[in-house]
Amino acid sequence: MKKYAIPGCIWICLILLTSCTGIPIQLLREDQSYRTPIPESTLNAFKEGTPITNKLQAVIAARVLLSTSRMEDIQPPEVIYIQRMTLAEAIKKAEKPGVQTFEDIPPQTPVWLVIFQGNWQLHPPLPGITATPLPPFHGCQYVWITENNNGYAATGDIDCTVH
Repeated sequence: MKKYAIPGCIWICLILLTSCTGIPIQLLREDQSYRTPIPESTLNAFKEGTPITNKLQAVIAARVLLSTSRMEDIQPPEVIYIQRMTLAEAIKKAEKPGVQTFEDIPPQTPVWLVIFQGNWQLHPPLPGITATPLPPFHGCQYVWITENNNGYAATGDIDCTVH
């Protein structure tokens, strides 16, 4: 029993010390780097076609894809959900009437689903249209993008409680 007392005390002291100092213990929690602000230079340096291997890369790819849509974030959005899953699972989570079905992609294709929450502005569909834009709104946008990042992806609005 005594041979376990000293290592056990050291382990408890280490946990207490790190919890008091705020030093993260990577063994106890998943990497949260995707939650930190992403510099504009990182978004601009993103290369389409680069396989996505982790959550931070998925968030960067999703932010770049959103920037090409009609939906503009008014300030950097917050990531409220991110998960690697199959295309079938992602489509089911984002399912709404009129959502594309992507029948040319196998449903077991691995994708990353990212859900952002923030303040958004929808822009008219074509340049030069002088229609009065809708007012900005608070809500959530999803992006799913294939893991191999081969150009198959989708974006849209989603209920913020879907996880």
